Amino acid sequence: MGTEIIEGVYFHPLKPIETTGGRVLHAIKGLDDNLPVFGECYFSTAKKNDPKAWKKHSEMICNLFVPKGSIRFVFYDDRENSKDKGKLAEFTLSEKNYGRLVINPGIWFGFTGIDEGESFVLNVANIRHNPAENRRLEPGDTEIPYNWSF
Repeated sequence: MGTEIIEGVYFHPLKPIETTGGRVLHAIKGLDDNLPVFGECYFSTAKKNDPKAWKKHSEMICNLFVPKGSIRFVFYDDRENSKDKGKLAEFTLSEKNYGRLVINPGIWFGFTGIDEGESFVLNVANIRHNPAENRRLEPGDTEIPYNWSF
């Protein structure tokens, strides 16, 4: 299950393997509870202090990895029946804090780079992108009580 950050969001640390000529960074080793079927895999980049927010999926399970750079993720739970309703949580995923960040449907999230240059996020999702299954808000939207201050 991993370490719970907020109900429905879990971190599973992964240990990079040092080899001659570079490291091996595992991501997914077959289908499991957090990836019951394979939908799509893509990279996204994040710039320092330039948030990509907010997004909430109704079906997609995101399995996120940061193989390069450092990214601050912010989560907000507005689900009626959640033990964490109204809670905000931050979590940093990076080359130094490498692992699998699982975001289940129904959680608002956004992220920003915190290193100079671009940081990279890999998402291995259970479904293909479908704009009809997610909702978006702008970073400063008051529906989510978070201030992206830098």
